[in-house]
Amino acid sequence: INIFKSCKLYPKIEVKHKSEKVYAEKCSDFNQERANPPPPQDRCSLFLAQGCKKYGFCEEGWKSLGVKCYYFSTVKLNWTQSQDHCVEKGGYLVIITSQTEQDVISTHIWENHWIGLNDMQTEGIWMWVNNEPLNATGVTFWHHHVTGQYEPDDWKIEDPSGEDCASLGNGISYINNWFDASCRKLKQFVCEKENISF
Repeated sequence: INIFKSCKLYPKIEVKHKSEKVYAEKCSDFNQERANPPPPQDRCSLFLAQGCKKYGFCEEGWKSLGVKCYYFSTVKLNWTQSQDHCVEKGGYLVIITSQTEQDVISTHIWENHWIGLNDMQTEGIWMWVNNEPLNATGVTFWHHHVTGQYEPDDWKIEDPSGEDCASLGNGISYINNWFDASCRKLKQFVCEKENISF
């Protein structure tokens, strides 16, 4: 396998986020080395030393952010269909584990998107699609209404079965907050998977 040749998958990118800056610097250095390649026996060690293994790359249609790949859908599906679609693509609905991840994802969407969180099994016990409880990550970004009400509110006016699935945003507002919603609603969604390392 020609590992060195594989680095052509690192295009020049416009740096918009701090996490991308590290990626751009690592791959920029690597692309400079590619212009004057070392002997074949040194290529693998150079490749790993430059950090590209850590940052890897994403398949076409996925966006690389740090060590993860994200797919931002343009179609709208219900929550279950969204998760199924992510699984078909080799991933799962996004699991948000940090403020940084929340912020980065929020800057890439313009309307509400499904995330991999639900309380379908037991009302009030929110679980990620990997079966980890919400409280295991230590972060939550539920919306706090100016009226003093908090999400999740399990509102049953539109759907008597309640709101058991989580989305980033509510309509086109509050994109950086989580809302519970009826799992039957059609929304865009964010998939996640690990990047491809060499």
